[in-house]
Amino acid sequence: MNFLQQRAVSAVSFRYGLIVAMLAAFLGSTSSANANVEDARLFVDELANQTLEILRDGDSTPEERRNRFADLFTNGADLDRIGRFVLGRYAKQMRAENRLPEYQALFREYVVNIYAARLGQYSGETFEISGASAISDKEVVVESKIKSGDSDFRVNWRVFNSGQGYKIVDVQVEGIWMAIEQREQFTSFINNNNRQVSALIDYLKEEIQRT
Repeated sequence: MNFLQQRAVSAVSFRYGLIVAMLAAFLGSTSSANANVEDARLFVDELANQTLEILRDGDSTPEERRNRFADLFTNGADLDRIGRFVLGRYAKQMRAENRLPEYQALFREYVVNIYAARLGQYSGETFEISGASAISDKEVVVESKIKSGDSDFRVNWRVFNSGQGYKIVDVQVEGIWMAIEQREQFTSFINNNNRQVSALIDYLKEEIQRT
């Protein structure tokens, strides 16, 4: 197991897969902060229910569930924005070497594969919105709880209006922002591979082939 894999195993718990699996779908823009907050609440609530519906669908094959999740995920999460963010200071190098489009395509497939593979491992989860607040005219944070058995997970969802409607750009689980955690993993990996962004691209290709 290489450095990045070790960090990923320790940093992303079994149940974090469900959290990130809910990063999806589209929310239309509104004209006021109050409307934004209410729309964001409804959006996240609907998204969570759609994800749980996929998890509970025993009549679908694993491949069908994966495809449904992939559509939900890629249509709603701003994966290009997240992909650039998790590169940290290496985003400029990736762009300068003309590898950014290739990286973005691999990043999308990598993320979908990681969490789609975990869909069949969950059952009995419930979801509850506990609050929401606008942090700017374009951003809303929605607070929620995911309950599984005797455990509760506090989750904050950050949604951003890029001009084409709202999309989720990060999720905070028990105080940890997942995109920030992923950035630490990726930049550490590049640092330990002679600061070559091509090493990360090669790693993503290898991981995609394994799934």
